[in-house]
Amino acid sequence: MANEKHLLLTCIGDWDDTELAAETWQVGIRLALVFGSVDDVGTLPNNWEPSAININRTETDWTITGNWHVNEADQTFEPDDYLNDAAAPAFDAWLGDSGVATSTKCRIRQLKLFPIGTNGRAVPAPPYSSGTPCELTYTGAYPTGATGSTLLPLQNAIAMSHRSNQIGRRGRGRVFRPGITTPALNSHAQLDSGVVTALVAAHVSLLEALSLDPVGPTAAHVRPVVTGSPFVQYGTINQVRVGNIPDTQRRRRRSLPETYVSGTPSY
Repeated sequence: MANEKHLLLTCIGDWDDTELAAETWQVGIRLALVFGSVDDVGTLPNNWEPSAININRTETDWTITGNWHVNEADQTFEPDDYLNDAAAPAFDAWLGDSGVATSTKCRIRQLKLFPIGTNGRAVPAPPYSSGTPCELTYTGAYPTGATGSTLLPLQNAIAMSHRSNQIGRRGRGRVFRPGITTPALNSHAQLDSGVVTALVAAHVSLLEALSLDPVGPTAAHVRPVVTGSPFVQYGTINQVRVGNIPDTQRRRRRSLPETYVSGTPSY
C-alpha cells in the first residue's frame, strides 16, 4: 500500500509569568482518521485526501482558520468542527483537572490539526503546494491549570506513556505534561500516589474525548494512535502508564536561559 495518512493534533501553550515569557510547551497526539471502524492494530487508510476549503470562524474564546477538509463521497471530516467540539474542550479539561496540581501559570494558546503523509510531513490540499494545519487560536479566557502553588523546574515534566497492541517501538509513545507544581510531590520528592492516579484518569479522559465514534459504518471515526516512520502501521492507544518519578527533559534543560551569580574567594 501507499499514500497512507493520519492526523497530528498539537496543543501549544506558554506561561502567564513575566519571568517565563520566552518559554513555550507543546503536546502532540497522532490520530487515525478512518471512514469506518478503527482496528486495534492496522494499516493507516489511503482512501482520503485533504481538499481545499476556506475556514474562518470566530467563537467566544477562539478563532479557527484553515484551508483544508476531507470530503470523500458522502462522508466528510471537518477539522474546524473537530477542534471546536472535541479537541478544545478535551484539552481544557485535561489541563484544568484539579487533581493533578498543574500551575495556573500554565496556559493553552493554540491547537493545530495537520493531515500527515508517510513522509511525516503535512499533506497539501490542492491547489496549495504545501500542507498547513487547521488552527484554533485562543483570543481570551485561556485554559489554565488549577493550582496556584510554586512550579517545579520547567525541565521537570511528567511522562504520560502510551501503549498499544502494536509490537515494538512503533507500538509505544509518550507525551510530557507541563506545569506540575510542588504539591504534586510527597516528602520523598516523588509524585504523590493520589496525583499519579489523577494524572492517569485525566489523560485517559483526554484520549477518550479526542475519539469520535459516529453512527454509520463508513462515517469518519477518529482514534488516538501510536505510529512512526514511515507512518503506515498504527496501534490504537489502549493503555496509559505514569510513574511516580518526575522526568527531566534534557533538551529543555539545555535550552532554558540561566542567570549566574559568581563569588571570588579571598585567600
